[in-house]
Amino acid sequence: MSKWDYELPELRAKVATLTAQNEALKHDLKELTSSYYGVINRLRDATSIEPLTPYEEERWEEHRKRIMEEK
Repeated sequence: MSKWDYELPELRAKVATLTAQNEALKHDLKELTSSYYGVINRLRDATSIEPLTPYEEERWEEHRKRIMEEK
């Protein structure tokens, strides 16, 4: 029995494990990238320079007063 006869199955198992891990990481990266761009889009929408509606302005003032009272 040569040295390569018994190492080959171990190497194949290691390659299979690493391939599976690589695929899992690719999937995670895809999900993280999607989430990142979702957050970026929400931040862009939330920080748009559109004026507040009267309702939003009133709610913002109430929120600001609560914050000041808590300090």
